[in-house]
Amino acid sequence: MTNAMPDPAPNLVWADIDGKVELSNSEICDLMVARQLEEGHELDAPCAAAQELLDQWESEGDDLSVDWAAARQRHRAARRVSADGEEPEYEAIENQPELTEDDRRNLASIANAIAMGLFPFVREMIEGNAPGTLIDKQFAGTGSGKLESAFSIIASGSATPAVSLPEDPEEMTKRLLPVLRSGRPNVFFDNVNHAVDSGELASAMTADWYEARILGKSETIAVEVRCQWVVTGIQVQLSKELARRFSLIFMDPKTDKPENREDFRHADLTGWVRKNRGRLVWACLTLVQNWVAGGRQPGSVNMASYTSWAQTMSGILEAAGILCLRENASDMSARASTENDPKQVLLAYLASFPDDTLFVAGSVPKRLEGKAQSVKVILEDFFGDEAAGETALRIAGWGYDRDGAYGDPQKIAAGMRTIEDMPHSYDGGQFTLVKERHKGANALTWRLDKTADPEKQA
Repeated sequence: MTNAMPDPAPNLVWADIDGKVELSNSEICDLMVARQLEEGHELDAPCAAAQELLDQWESEGDDLSVDWAAARQRHRAARRVSADGEEPEYEAIENQPELTEDDRRNLASIANAIAMGLFPFVREMIEGNAPGTLIDKQFAGTGSGKLESAFSIIASGSATPAVSLPEDPEEMTKRLLPVLRSGRPNVFFDNVNHAVDSGELASAMTADWYEARILGKSETIAVEVRCQWVVTGIQVQLSKELARRFSLIFMDPKTDKPENREDFRHADLTGWVRKNRGRLVWACLTLVQNWVAGGRQPGSVNMASYTSWAQTMSGILEAAGILCLRENASDMSARASTENDPKQVLLAYLASFPDDTLFVAGSVPKRLEGKAQSVKVILEDFFGDEAAGETALRIAGWGYDRDGAYGDPQKIAAGMRTIEDMPHSYDGGQFTLVKERHKGANALTWRLDKTADPEKQA
């Protein structure tokens, strides 16, 4: 997922009407009305609360107003046309090409982000706890913190203060109590740079109440847990206990130097959100009201320990045509535990090659045949005949698809950049993957540079 809220992909988010990726409010209204009338419900207005907010902001509402009665008339006319043998526009909206696995995983990040943004507006509709959201990335400067900040400003008018995530269990207790007592809808742990394995945090994420001793006093206090949890970092690893409690937003800036990007839709995202907060709140409440008008039907997604959250959020999103909530849960599982980290498994295997071996991300160029190894081939056939089913080594964020292939060598190259030019340990000492451009083959390569440990060689 790109930062600054990426352009929706054609045919994937909402719908693609006559080649237009972005839908106007009236077009979205038509889509919602079509679905609601099919269900026997009618959506008469965006949301009373949204209109009150617009009035409070003294907005003229020109850009936000939609004629719901006209939308229903257009829909009924389309149904009459359909009776004459022509396909109505709303059916054309629904009949989109089947989504690929990559499509669904990318959409899952978008759907998970929208769910994170909607949560403060529907907290009172959810029984029990809300899960966490991990905003993960491969490179610094991608904008994960800015994404959380944007959604926080929409919901509350101000950004959530970021706090560090401690490794020490006692420090975790000291950190959790004050942030929960603050009553903010989000608890925001920013720039996590270590593997996270905290039973205290896992317990707090599924408990109705969190009890701890007040710092500097002998008394304890119990605080109701009403928040959602947001964690950001670079390739964050969570324990299995925590991983199942999180949804994943993976932000892909399409470059290994995101800080140099200039092609943003909104260069000052925070300023734009503050300026347009009324419209954005209106949009959130309209999504919720659309679901309410349809009878608050539970969605199709289930999540252990968070059933009410999952059914509410997937219900809202599915009613609006937003697909794939939590469909990248397998990628979240791949980030679990440092014991079987697939990236470390790959590194151990690469270290088994002779010193000075060259690796390329995709196919080996002709000039390097017999001299270089394809990381793509290594990953796809990693387990070979030993595997009863899947043979590939799955590394989240490297372009793996569930058909067992790594379809995009550029994603493999981006993954290799996260492990290049740094020391790694192996049984015989240390090694580095040195990035080089092979002039003869005009190809980007990584050369295996081993440094033997004299004691282990003796």
